[in-house]
Amino acid sequence: ALDFKFLLKPKDHNSPCFVEEGMSRVIIGGALQGGARLASFKLDNDQAVEYKVFVQASRVSSFDLAASWRAYKENFHLSAVRGIPDVSINSELQ
Repeated sequence: ALDFKFLLKPKDHNSPCFVEEGMSRVIIGGALQGGARLASFKLDNDQAVEYKVFVQASRVSSFDLAASWRAYKENFHLSAVRGIPDVSINSELQ
């Protein structure tokens, strides 16, 4: 099972994300439980916005998952800005 909420990130700002309001969504066996619903967010000015979202999940083999994780770990680099640890992922094709 995968338990999650959507994040809303302002496109033109370097500000924090807004976490979806309400109950968490759950995917079990590739199927979204509880049916589809709008994603609701409350912004800094207490304005509420809702977006229609679509969730699609595909089953993958444990071998494919392990290979993806290994590729992710190989391209994972730590850096620091002003002494604060940061994370970046090398997305360049080699």
